[in-house]
Amino acid sequence: MDRRRVVGIALAALAGAAYGTGPLFAKGVYGAGLDWIALLAWRFLFATLVSWAWLLAQPRARAALSQLDRRTIGRLLFTGAFFVVNASVSTRRSRRFPPRLKPC
Repeated sequence: MDRRRVVGIALAALAGAAYGTGPLFAKGVYGAGLDWIALLAWRFLFATLVSWAWLLAQPRARAALSQLDRRTIGRLLFTGAFFVVNASVSTRRSRRFPPRLKPC
């Protein structure tokens, strides 16, 4: 397996693990007085900054940005908006039904 594929799989696994543990960390943040919408705003701001820094640090990725057509940009924006709605519902729900760790 080539290096790019291994890195892609590792990043996808890391993203899944990070997303899955979000409610556990949110529980502590809620206890500090932050509400769910502020939590999401900070979370998405941080993710946006890291993502753009990663993207702009790679010359091939920077070059590919200039080649995106309007249709692709529209699809990417739609997918991002869908994710924001999905994360909002999930985060709001985690406020109502806090995660619990059960022993096996």
